[in-house]
Amino acid sequence: MSSTVPTEPFVAVIGDLVGSRQIEDRAAAQERLVEVLELLNTKYREHVASRFVVTLGDEFQGLLAIDAPVDGLWWTYQREMPYPTHFGFGFGTLATPLKAEALGMDGPCWYAARSALELAEVEARRFTVEIVGEPATSRRLNKIISLIDRTMERWTPKQLDTVLLLQELESQLEVAESRGVKAQTVSGSLEASLGQDVLDSISGVLELAQSISRTSPSQEQRVEIG
Repeated sequence: MSSTVPTEPFVAVIGDLVGSRQIEDRAAAQERLVEVLELLNTKYREHVASRFVVTLGDEFQGLLAIDAPVDGLWWTYQREMPYPTHFGFGFGTLATPLKAEALGMDGPCWYAARSALELAEVEARRFTVEIVGEPATSRRLNKIISLIDRTMERWTPKQLDTVLLLQELESQLEVAESRGVKAQTVSGSLEASLGQDVLDSISGVLELAQSISRTSPSQEQRVEIG
């Protein structure tokens, strides 16, 4: 990788398995985590700036380009990983050069991701966000995320499965065909769970965070200094 410190913002991602010490077969969980991270690195390789790797224990991290489909990556993880996980997304710049793997780097985006992860763990949320230089906006977005999370907590396993399929297939008709049920059944499930609303809200929150990070005065100042 280049020895030059990049000036554009990134999305730093730090995740941690929930209650990993209580997992009965930790070796199997670790093995599955490595497999899922490799899937993310492969499926989203055009958007991964530094590859996802396991860091400490059951914690992992990766670095994404600012225009990456963050919501798609997060939902892919939800489909593939059978263990609940807290995520922290940090939107901001680096202070060190890029590396091929997400290790040994430093900078505001990483501090923001760590802070977001700690908030997600304290508030028992699936994920939270922090935009460098935008604390008020970050708080507002996390209030929306909290509402999204509470909505998801009420889902049945079948409702979750329906939403995961819809996010992957992008068509209620295809979801119905894949499950061998009528389209009205899928539509009714999504209406009861607010599944489409959750998909749209997560996408909107993350895309807004990306857009704000690209135009934030703090990021522009970072570029001038660099």
